[in-house]
Amino acid sequence: MAAQPAVSYSEYSISDTTPLTRLQLWFNACPSRENSALQRLALCDAKVKLLASPEGENGSLQLRQQVWVHHLQLDEGEQHTLTLNGNRAYFQVIHGAMEAMTPQENATMLQCGDGAFIQQEKQLTIRAKAPLRALLIDLVA
Repeated sequence: MAAQPAVSYSEYSISDTTPLTRLQLWFNACPSRENSALQRLALCDAKVKLLASPEGENGSLQLRQQVWVHHLQLDEGEQHTLTLNGNRAYFQVIHGAMEAMTPQENATMLQCGDGAFIQQEKQLTIRAKAPLRALLIDLVA
C-alpha cells in the first residue's frame, strides 16, 4: 500500500464471534518503480502461496522492492522446502508450531507468534508440528 493524498485506510473485523489476526508489513519502496494503482489477491487453500514479489510472478501482488512474501498453510506433519531468492529472510508464525531446518543446521522450533531471521541460506525446510499458518519474507540484501 502506498499513501496517496486524501486517501485514508482502515481495517475491521466483520465478525462478532471470530477474532481477527492482523499482520502489517512495511517495506521501503523503490521510488523509480511503478505499480498499478490497485492490486487484489485472494488467499486460496494452497499449501504455499506467493503473495507478493518484485515482478508480480505467479499472479502475486507486485512490490516496489526486491522482496518475496510467501504464505504457508500446512497440516500437522506436512513438510515443504522453499528455495530463497535473497541472502536474508524472516519467518513469522501466525498460528501453530513448526520446525525450520536449513541444510547446515539442526531444526529450530517456532510456535505461534514467534519469528526468526534466516541469513546466508538458499533453502529452508518447514515441518508443521501442529496445523500451521506462517509468512516467509524473502529479502535481497
